[in-house]
Amino acid sequence: MSELLRHRRHSRRGNHSWHGETLSAAFHFGPQPPKLDKREEQHLRPRSEELVYDVAVHDTIKEGSLGALVDHLTDPERSEPTFSDVFFLTYSTFTTALELFTILVERVRETQFDGRSQEVMRTRTIAALTNWFERYWGESNSPETTQKLRRMHGQVQQCSEIMDNAASSRLLAAMEQRLTGQMPTRRLVTPPSNTQPPSPITPKSMKKIKLGEIDPTEMARQLTILESQLYSRIRHVDWLNKAWTTEAHTGINAMILHSNQLANWVVEAILGQCDMKRRVGMMKYFVQVAEKCRELNNYATLMSIISGLGTTPVFRLYLHWNQVSRKAMVSLENLRHLMSSEKNFIRYRETLRASPPPCIPFIGVFLTDLVFLEDGIPNQSPSGVINFAKRAKVAEVLREILHHQRTPHYFLPVPELQDIIQKGLQNARNLDNAYDQSLEIEPRRQGEENLPGRDRYAATGSHMTSVLIASMVIR
Repeated sequence: MSELLRHRRHSRRGNHSWHGETLSAAFHFGPQPPKLDKREEQHLRPRSEELVYDVAVHDTIKEGSLGALVDHLTDPERSEPTFSDVFFLTYSTFTTALELFTILVERVRETQFDGRSQEVMRTRTIAALTNWFERYWGESNSPETTQKLRRMHGQVQQCSEIMDNAASSRLLAAMEQRLTGQMPTRRLVTPPSNTQPPSPITPKSMKKIKLGEIDPTEMARQLTILESQLYSRIRHVDWLNKAWTTEAHTGINAMILHSNQLANWVVEAILGQCDMKRRVGMMKYFVQVAEKCRELNNYATLMSIISGLGTTPVFRLYLHWNQVSRKAMVSLENLRHLMSSEKNFIRYRETLRASPPPCIPFIGVFLTDLVFLEDGIPNQSPSGVINFAKRAKVAEVLREILHHQRTPHYFLPVPELQDIIQKGLQNARNLDNAYDQSLEIEPRRQGEENLPGRDRYAATGSHMTSVLIASMVIR
């Protein structure tokens, strides 16, 4: 093997020795474990399972059996937080919760080690269990899961090797929190205590407010509140195994539905105006709102709005677009250029990486990346063990997703404006009749079928709207 080096579990001890590192540093909690002396180190013996290292990528693990991966996770000689993160973020793609729990408990009960090395291994394994239940537990809230948790909780209480360890109390507390259906406190980045959210920009009269009367900045803020709530509710397991294609109630499905409703609402709001002047005004208004969303780093809502503006019933209104101001058209073209699917969304990706938090990403790109990894890379290696390199690539996408969830937007919801938005989204029907309505507004003109990509109001890239991307990744 030119780039790979196959080793038994402890064969790289010289390069990955623990050097007395505390478990507090490795897992951010628990008492400092004892150091191992040379005599005790000799009692450590590798299992028969093998791990394959990719020496070309910083000596990372490429593949291995579940047992070997768990051994590596709980090895008292080494500390690899990145490995632990990848393992627990993606465990549901290569094992079940019950199987993983059973293996970890069996690991605690192993007796092939002597003296203090045994204590270190057990403390490290309990730390891994606690880390899993506190931060990475990905099972659904269902009666079956609750029953499974009760059995696990009982097994922990009956395991003297765990209960005799000082770290057991935190493990039990984490399991009991899961049993009550509570989610662990998310580690959010909060603004300084003296920082106040901006005061809402509201119309002088809050009675019978019309959509176009709401300040574009405030409309962008109110839409961002909704989008931020939806994005923050997506669990990391919703992104795994293409769950959004088989489960109807994931956080991803909710965000896709919102995106489609918002795009449809844009279309309805424009076509529903009674004359050209008002329709042109509504086109300009949504361009302004989209621009404000860009300033707020809310790329999800931005994409939905320009998708609505790029759908055929609105896109084909040639006479109307000619009435939109040059300034608004330049702004729209810049936004379309930014969110274009050209070269795999290269401009958007670069902009997102450079954007300071808080940000709400356009999830269609994440979904596309994850589908590519899921379908393009096998789950198992040719030798039949877990392809851990694939999980590392998936975890890299998940870490970016979770990174943007840590810093929420802080705006004040305005109930009257939220009500307008919610009613608009709920009433937004599908676009089956929108094209006929568009033809009534502007009859089809000669050569219209050749318009996309030729006129100055051409849609984004190859019409890669949020609606189309959502459809693509669900198939």
